[in-house]
Amino acid sequence: EEKDRFIKELLLRPENNKFAAVEIREDSREKVILARHLAPWGINVDQVAVNPLLPEAQEYIIASGMDLIDMGVAGFRCDLPHEFLKQYIRENYFELLTPEQKNEFEKQDEPWGKIIRELKKYAESKSRTIEFIMETYKEDDQKTLLALGADKVYYHNVFTDYLKVTKGGPASFLAGS
Repeated sequence: EEKDRFIKELLLRPENNKFAAVEIREDSREKVILARHLAPWGINVDQVAVNPLLPEAQEYIIASGMDLIDMGVAGFRCDLPHEFLKQYIRENYFELLTPEQKNEFEKQDEPWGKIIRELKKYAESKSRTIEFIMETYKEDDQKTLLALGADKVYYHNVFTDYLKVTKGGPASFLAGS
């Protein structure tokens, strides 16, 4: 009860309006940390993003992917992968980084390049092939993700058509998509 009250008070502070409270366990102790919302607007405001520049976050994503490959997964569909591109991190999250982190950021490769490379290499070591299918709409982002190893990207009209169907519109227009 006291912890719930603390979390509520923490989230109600105006300076924390871009964050969610996340409970984690570290060294056998429970902690509450603030995690940045994925986007400040739209349907993703309730989602949080790990910092893809942290080696620990990249290793977590890679380890999770390896577990899924071991379970037989043949591919990954990634929503909003452009949010992990350095250009977007600069635009949306740079103010959260310390000067040292900003300096280190400029030296690093694109996070998706490492993640895709490592998971494809792991799948190959298991005599498997995996595929990365990524949802992003800007042509430049699509080209960047394909260059980093994505196998397919899907285009804006697919998402627009999906919205039309989910909003109760007729599906007959899909024949021409």
